[in-house]
Amino acid sequence: MLVGSGKIYNVVNKYYKEKRFDFYHAKRDLDFAYRNGKQVRYHSLLVKDDASNLFEGKSKEEILQIMESYVKESINFINDYNASHKVIINGKEEPVINAVDLFNEIVSFERDENGQYYNLWERKYGISMHELMSVFEYARVNKPDGISYLYNEPFLEDDDRRRKVFETLEEIDKLSPGLIDTLGSQMHITIGEDYSKIERCFNDLKTLQDRTDKKIQITEFDMSLGSKEISRVFGENSNVSLEQVYDIKKERISNISKIINDSGVILSGVSYWSLTDGIDCNLERVRTNALENNQISDLSQIPTACGGLIPTHKKLLSKNYESEKTTDSIKK
Repeated sequence: MLVGSGKIYNVVNKYYKEKRFDFYHAKRDLDFAYRNGKQVRYHSLLVKDDASNLFEGKSKEEILQIMESYVKESINFINDYNASHKVIINGKEEPVINAVDLFNEIVSFERDENGQYYNLWERKYGISMHELMSVFEYARVNKPDGISYLYNEPFLEDDDRRRKVFETLEEIDKLSPGLIDTLGSQMHITIGEDYSKIERCFNDLKTLQDRTDKKIQITEFDMSLGSKEISRVFGENSNVSLEQVYDIKKERISNISKIINDSGVILSGVSYWSLTDGIDCNLERVRTNALENNQISDLSQIPTACGGLIPTHKKLLSKNYESEKTTDSIKK
C-alpha cells in the first residue's frame, strides 16, 4: 500500500509559532495497513511545491530549517513505528514500512522559456541540490533497517524529461552517495501511449540499472483515457463502448508488460495508483481542463477517465459479452 499522509503539509502545523509535528493521520493509515498485514511505501518527504502555503513569506533559510526538522522528525517516526509494528510476508517477519519516497517530482512537468525541463526547488525557492542534500543527511545517516529510499518521478516516457531526471539522480548520487537506492517511475499513461516511447524508457532504465545497480519500481501505474478519447466514450455522439475500452486497456497493458519484460529491467515493485475508476487520480484534472476549454458545461458530464484497476462501470456491463471489433484510431 501507499500512504501519503506523512507529507509535510499534513505533519507540520503552521498555526503554531513553534513548529509542531503531528503524525496522527500517518499513524492512522499505517495502523490500517498493519491490521491488514500489508507493507507500506511512505509517500513522500519532498513533495514538489505542495507546501507552498507553509513556506509562503519565509526566507530560504527558514524553509531549509523547517524541512530539516521535518525530515528528522519523519525518519524518527518511521524508525519508531517499524520497531513496534511487524507483519508476516511470505512467512517472514517484516517492518510495516518498507520504502520511503524521499524525493517526489523535483523536475518540472513543463518546459521553460528555453524549452528545457528544470529543478523546481531551485527555480521557486533558490534552493540548490547541495542544500537539499544537507537537509536529508539525517535520513542518510539514520536510514531505517529494511527500507528502500526512492526518488519518484512521472512522465519518464518523455525522452527529454527522462534525461533531466537521470541528470538529477546523478547529482543526488554525487552529493549524497548511497542515499537513493531506487528510482520510481510513476507511469501515469493514457490508453493511446506510444509503445516506442515506453520501449526507449525501459531500455534506458535497464542501462541505468546495469550501470548503477539501482532498483527500479513502477510506483503509480494507471492507464486512463486521454482527452481525445474521452468524448468518443462519453460524448453526445459516443461511438466507442465501455466494453471496448476495457478490452483495449487489457490488451495494451499486456503489450506493455511484454515490452518491459523484453527490456530485461528487473522491477522490485509495481503499484497500481487508483483502485477504481471512480477515484482515478487523473479524473479531476481531465474534468477541470475540459470545463476550462468549454468542452463540457458540467463536471458530471465525465463520470470517469477509466483509469482505475477496477472498472466502476462493471455493473453496467453484461457478465458475458463478446467485444465488438475496435477501430484502428482508438487502438492507436
